[in-house]
Amino acid sequence: MVALLCADSAALAIFHQGKLAQHKVITAYTVRAKQGRSQLAQQRGKGAGRMSAGAAVRARETRRLFSQVVERCVAWEADIKQCERIFFTGDVRAWNEVFACHAPAMPVGRKDGRWVKVPFHVHRPRLAQVQQ
Repeated sequence: MVALLCADSAALAIFHQGKLAQHKVITAYTVRAKQGRSQLAQQRGKGAGRMSAGAAVRARETRRLFSQVVERCVAWEADIKQCERIFFTGDVRAWNEVFACHAPAMPVGRKDGRWVKVPFHVHRPRLAQVQQ
């Protein structure tokens, strides 16, 4: 399995014997145009007190993105159990949010020995980056 995650998108894929079996790219409106910071990072810096309407939308989209990542992993749970390794990349804060989702919970534990960090940064997770 390959799981690439950034502030505004995620790319997930399952490979069987080196061939792409399933994939899903999930995107969300979480980064303010021309600002370059995700709503998650913005809230951490200033607190989640008063938010504009746009900030509220981006915060909701951020939660939706992470919950959809977990939902897709739950749907692929049988295939993930067969994976020898799970390659991942992404910001630690983003992964913390994924593992913080409880309904449903991530089917693979954080301390599972199959997690392997991808040795390069992926700016925008898409299918092309998954296949590299």
